[in-house]
Amino acid sequence: MEPGTEPSLSSLVISDPGALAVVPDDEIRAQEDDQAEGSVWRLPPEMLTSVLSYVDTETLLTVVPRVSRRWRAAAAEVRDVYLDLRFVHKRARLRHDARDDLGGAATLKSLIGRFHKAAVVGVSLAGYGHVGPEVVRTAVEQCPGLLAFNLAQCHVTASDVVLVAERCPGLREFNVARSVQVTNVAVTALAEGCPALESLVLDGCYKVTDPGVEVLAQRCPGLRTINFSGCGTQNPITDATATLLAERCPRLESVNFGQWRGLSGKGLAVFAERCPFLVSVSLGNCNDLTDEGFVALARGCPDLHTFSVPWCSGWQKGLTGVGVRELASHCPKLRSIDFTGAFAVRDADMAVLALGCPGLQTINVEACSKLTDATTVALSEACAGLQSINLWDCRQMTDASAKALAARCPELSSVDFKSCENVTDAGVLALAVALPRLRWAGFRWCSLLTDDAMTALAAGCPELETVNFLSCAGLTAAAVVILAKGCPRLRQIKFAEMAELTDADVVAVAALCPKLESVFFGQCPQLTGVGVTALVEQCLQLDSIDFCQCSESATAAVHAFSKRRRQFNHLP
Repeated sequence: MEPGTEPSLSSLVISDPGALAVVPDDEIRAQEDDQAEGSVWRLPPEMLTSVLSYVDTETLLTVVPRVSRRWRAAAAEVRDVYLDLRFVHKRARLRHDARDDLGGAATLKSLIGRFHKAAVVGVSLAGYGHVGPEVVRTAVEQCPGLLAFNLAQCHVTASDVVLVAERCPGLREFNVARSVQVTNVAVTALAEGCPALESLVLDGCYKVTDPGVEVLAQRCPGLRTINFSGCGTQNPITDATATLLAERCPRLESVNFGQWRGLSGKGLAVFAERCPFLVSVSLGNCNDLTDEGFVALARGCPDLHTFSVPWCSGWQKGLTGVGVRELASHCPKLRSIDFTGAFAVRDADMAVLALGCPGLQTINVEACSKLTDATTVALSEACAGLQSINLWDCRQMTDASAKALAARCPELSSVDFKSCENVTDAGVLALAVALPRLRWAGFRWCSLLTDDAMTALAAGCPELETVNFLSCAGLTAAAVVILAKGCPRLRQIKFAEMAELTDADVVAVAALCPKLESVFFGQCPQLTGVGVTALVEQCLQLDSIDFCQCSESATAAVHAFSKRRRQFNHLP
């Protein structure tokens, strides 16, 4: 597959003919003779079908038909099937296949045909890229009872959306995220053709503006989940449109208005008043928000469990910690907050939030420059169930924060101390000893760390999957291998600026961590094509590789393997 092209539905069938093929009877007859005595094989057909209805799509299509003729027949009787074909995309990325829209449509038709007509009520092709109109047409024609259709990142066009609107009047959930050709005309057709919509994702559909959203509000009063992030970035959606949404769709539970630069505190206050069932609100880059809007939201939506306001320039225009304190007073069910870039939030505000919302599990305070160890200590003391914390660029944090989290938050699985330059080996050691289930560890630009920190992580956190140690000047090449030996489940690793790192070290990493999916070894001049070859041949799930500013040999090897065997997301 050439870099930049997308796999199709036919990719898996072309490259692995047996993966989705129906197994001939003579291949499974011998198995049935051996299995006949087992109790599971004596289940009545209807009960077996009921059991198989809980099986995921990949297993239902690729494993169950190979078990026996009875199981194959039972699988064909499953109703209310959600055909999630993202697994095909994942497999196809690991192969050198060409995209073929017609083959994709034929394959989709074949897969749907394995079930009774109208049995498939949901289809997900998320991530396939340019699926083409034939694939969309096949889905809506073969599934007359379609209730959910996920075309996220499939680059569908306005005409594709109109077709869905015409053929799927009972559609409840629709996702066309990142489809930049979707327009107000398409959204209008969708609203008029699918009035029962409950969930709609238009993330990144920047051509959708006030008129399109207004029609949705008028025609789809049952909407519960909307993601309109990025809509109207060229022609800002206004408070008036937000007000209409709130008035016509009072049952809204989850809203994402990211980058709605026309939304102010007044518009947010209307939502708080008219939509009391809101539990999730995302307002990233909404620059005109005010304390009044935050206060109204907190008081009007007491069941709020997710609140995300990253990079709102309102923090520089007058937003203060007042809204944070109101959330603490009125929203005790909060589980997740994102205050990225909240320059005005202080330790005292976060301490109040911790006491008022002890159930917090996910916290992002990236670039909250006024916060110190006092915030982390308060959170650790009040929120024992904390699972993930992001402290990027909170440069006043020290080992005291790491030690507090380690001592009181045993459920932590993700910590990120990027640019916390005062964190040392002692802080990492405390985390490694106390958090054996840690899966994500980020310490980029923590220049005081040494190989001792890596030894501690390797010994104490065998379940680590993602690590970022870019620009940690105190680490040596030995640290990379030490980590690989102790953490064989690693999927993503990032190291850079290691002049002594050699191909032998990378070969060892490839052998020790075969589940790697993403690798970054930047500015390591001794690395050559030998290291690249080892990673590509032994890490079969690898789909992103970066050897930037290494040797010319390494760069050439990355390009050569990307053309021969798979698509890499990033090339140096």
